[in-house]
Amino acid sequence: MRISPAPFSLRFSLIPFRGALVVGLLALGSCGEGEDQGCGGPFCVIPPGRPEATRLRSASGNGQTGAPGRELQDPLAVLVTDGEDRPIPDVQVTFMVDPASGNLSAPSVRSDYQGRAEVTWTLGPALGPQTVVAVATGELGAPLDGSPLTLTAQGDWPLPARLVLQQAPSGSTQNGSPLERQPVVVALDANGDPVPEVNVTAAIMAGGGELHGTTLVSTDAAGRATYTDLAILGVAGTRALGFSVTEPPLETLFATVEVRAGASSQLVGNQPLVYEATVNSPVSPSPSVVVRDDAGNPVPGVAVTFAADLDASVSPASLTTDELGVAQVTSWTVGRAAGVRYSLSAQVESSGGAPVVFFADAKAGAAGKLEITVQPSATARSGTPLDRQPVIRVVDQLGNPAPQAGVTITATLSSGPSGSLQNASATTNGVGRASFRGLTLSGLVGNYRLSFSAPSLEGVTSSSISLAAATPSRLAVVRQPSAAGRSRVPLSVQPTVQLQDARGNPVAQAGVEVVASLASGGGTLGGGSRAVTGSDGRATYADLTITGSPGARTLRFTSASPATSVVSSPVTLPAVATVAVVTAPSSPVVVGSTLTDAVRWSLTDAGGQPVPDAPAGISASPGNSVDPVSTSSDESGMVELQSWTVSQTAGEHSVELGVADAPISRVIIAAVAGTASRLQKISGDGQSAPVNSQLPEPLVVRVVDEFGNGASGVTVQWRTCEGIGDYDAVTDVGGYASAFQDTGPEPGTFCGMASSAGLADSPVQFSFTATAAEGSVRALRRESGVRSRPSAPRAPDR
Repeated sequence: MRISPAPFSLRFSLIPFRGALVVGLLALGSCGEGEDQGCGGPFCVIPPGRPEATRLRSASGNGQTGAPGRELQDPLAVLVTDGEDRPIPDVQVTFMVDPASGNLSAPSVRSDYQGRAEVTWTLGPALGPQTVVAVATGELGAPLDGSPLTLTAQGDWPLPARLVLQQAPSGSTQNGSPLERQPVVVALDANGDPVPEVNVTAAIMAGGGELHGTTLVSTDAAGRATYTDLAILGVAGTRALGFSVTEPPLETLFATVEVRAGASSQLVGNQPLVYEATVNSPVSPSPSVVVRDDAGNPVPGVAVTFAADLDASVSPASLTTDELGVAQVTSWTVGRAAGVRYSLSAQVESSGGAPVVFFADAKAGAAGKLEITVQPSATARSGTPLDRQPVIRVVDQLGNPAPQAGVTITATLSSGPSGSLQNASATTNGVGRASFRGLTLSGLVGNYRLSFSAPSLEGVTSSSISLAAATPSRLAVVRQPSAAGRSRVPLSVQPTVQLQDARGNPVAQAGVEVVASLASGGGTLGGGSRAVTGSDGRATYADLTITGSPGARTLRFTSASPATSVVSSPVTLPAVATVAVVTAPSSPVVVGSTLTDAVRWSLTDAGGQPVPDAPAGISASPGNSVDPVSTSSDESGMVELQSWTVSQTAGEHSVELGVADAPISRVIIAAVAGTASRLQKISGDGQSAPVNSQLPEPLVVRVVDEFGNGASGVTVQWRTCEGIGDYDAVTDVGGYASAFQDTGPEPGTFCGMASSAGLADSPVQFSFTATAAEGSVRALRRESGVRSRPSAPRAPDR
């Protein structure tokens, strides 16, 4: 651009400026009659040609590798320059991306004072190469050299950095049966983001045995490896399950499982299997069987039935294996026929397998037999001595008294549900009589018969005894609470507690208060925690509710009379499986702002149900502060960040929510500068260049807010220090504005300035020196001392 000389001239004097001469206006006079007479001065400048944007090239971010569907770590940046590779600001660069290659933060961006235009790139969902094309044009609409510019990235899943056990396997399991609760393992990368397509292997790391089922599982799109059919086969005991990744090798994740006996598969009789016994007398020792599973583990809790043939009897006829898998009858009494082989069969009730058979050969008594002279009481209370104690005497085979002193007579159970005898022996006196004292029958309610025997004598069986329950002495949970529950929600299965005597007989006694409380696991127990037994001796609860964090709890039930308590089976409150952002602040926000009700998260379990009362920690990136930093989810499974004070530094900031056994959830916002406050000189001061050229570097200023962040969109006026010029620039996204400076035709030191209304430190001045061409020395023009001046700072051509 050329400013035509006016039909007048300016007269200047030379005044010092920073050690140099500056031309000052002295007088106004004629410069000719419209002719160009080569006048000089600030209104007679002829700037050289303007530099133009000519080239587009990649600056940074090209060729990255990132996870499909996620933002690349570094922005995608291009550089706009002129022919001398100087950065050109304020050039519009358009970025184009195919939907298969994801999306960009903006479709077009203007270059900043460094000539950079950058966007963030979120890759498309597919693995493999993806592309973005950047285009820019010059002042006349022609494409810049290098435009269109193709930029590439490779979609590939990042390597996992750690494993998290999102759902632990069942704490205990039956041998050979699939785990009731199958494990879920999450693979996370170094940033805490889930990694799909990672092979996670499950194995038994300690305890021995075999792990059956699908042990190699690949993570899904959410980074979860979900097992479905893992089962442990082996002897009972503790196992350490390990979950590992081999590419790359990661630290093994462990979980402990207690293996119990599995389903019964074999019934074995304990020796002896063949007996010899006196007629009408019990065998010794009492027959017993053991139930085992496939791995040979004894199986407790299995119902076994015993059946005696002919006129023999067995007590009890049905019982359950103990913790060693053993079921042993109290007595097997053979019949009255000598020389007969009696048999006793044992069989698992739920199995069609072959029974175990015991044999007993009956022999006659050597010298006589026993006779009951006083029958025991027809009724009795469990655990209380019989009101009428039996009296037994020794007789010959014809029933005549056969006095014999010192014979020990033993009472055993001949028949009945299940019980035991105390004070069960007596010794004959001089007339052959044995009187029992304190003989006590304890056991389950029902009808019993007693058998009395002595060595080498034929035994005798009593009349029936009807046994009733004793006074209450303990509590039993006859209906266990739900195995799984939800915090603050009444248990779906409410427990029922029964009064029992010492042998487990239900006692029908009303009016006994039973108080429920938490025995383990912490938290609080709500609802009606007090229940009173009805006429059946049962106390039933209606609305017991556990409030607490995820994990297992047990309940304790306590009564004052009888003074006893019992603990329930575990109730597990589910862990958090998914954390979802429900609300997040709009972005961008101004630096230093305080956001209220900033973020809300939803916590749900593996079934999609809300998880209340789950402990959570909230953290923020450096320079930010949040409240609260520690909290718990509410009754709807929501976690709320009440206050977020954003950093005073512009840029990307984040908060993270951490919950046990769940992936970290991150919320990101952009913070931008506040109101423009100050004008700063950045670079370009003190340069020098030959006359009739340009300074090698642009003059750069920055507009900042009160915290020193660059403020964009602010107008900066570039002028000579005398106020001449018309270039107004707008600050870029970083708050920068720049101008190029021509040196003009005359050597010397000159001054340019940048200003912006209302800002502190405005204007800022730049000094530069125009040097004479080699071998040329210019003098002041004419005696007036006027010389030509360089142009005002100006915009770069685009």
